[in-house]
Amino acid sequence: MYLDQPALTELFRALGASVAPGGTLLLVGHHPIDPRHGSHEFPDVRWTPEDAVSWLDADDWSSIDVATIRREGHLGTMHDGIVQATRA
Repeated sequence: MYLDQPALTELFRALGASVAPGGTLLLVGHHPIDPRHGSHEFPDVRWTPEDAVSWLDADDWSSIDVATIRREGHLGTMHDGIVQATRA
């Protein structure tokens, strides 16, 4: 899903609000470290895991883990941001 701001922040907040207590929110997206991500050149839709965490209300989560992963594919090396949060 390619959303720019502020729609992306609103989506992540709505997704977080829909997670039941004890449930898990998993966000995976294109990291801005790459000048382009595959054939896509939409810089406004890329985010870091730290960005995504800042869009969530920390009081709603018992744990939040972030990672940036590197993957190799037919289009070369790309990076993805990951956030895994457990609802309090």
